[in-house]
Amino acid sequence: MPLVFAVLFLRSAVPRFFFPAEHGMVQGILKKEDYTTAAGLNQLVMSLFMLFGNGLGVLA
Repeated sequence: MPLVFAVLFLRSAVPRFFFPAEHGMVQGILKKEDYTTAAGLNQLVMSLFMLFGNGLGVLA
């Protein structure tokens, strides 16, 4: 059970620590006009991951 809690903690903590670095990289790479496109693509990819992840969970 402690291993399960450790894995769940890491799953929730890593994105929270990576978000500021990702945001900084995006600001350095993209132009201001491309922010909305990048945000839309990011949301699309995250939605697909959630869709397939939930599907795999149902199958399991």
